[in-house]
Amino acid sequence: QSISAALHISSSPVVGQGNNRATVAKNPGVNIDVYQPHIQQVIVSEDDIRRQEVKVIEARRKLQDAIKGIM
Repeated sequence: QSISAALHISSSPVVGQGNNRATVAKNPGVNIDVYQPHIQQVIVSEDDIRRQEVKVIEARRKLQDAIKGIM
C-alpha cells in the first residue's frame, strides 16, 4: 500500500512497517505488513513536535515582517 493510499483511503493508523529492513529483506512475502506503506516506522517525540512548532512560529514571524516591508 502506498503512503498516499494509506493516508487518504484507509481509516486505520499509518505507522509504517514494524519489522526492520533486514527481517523484511530475508522474506518480504512473509514479513511485510500489507496494510501499512512500505516505509520504516517513524517515531515522533513531543520534543520533535516542539522544535517544529518553534520553526513554524519563526517562519510566520519572518513572513509577517516581509509583508510589512512590502506594504
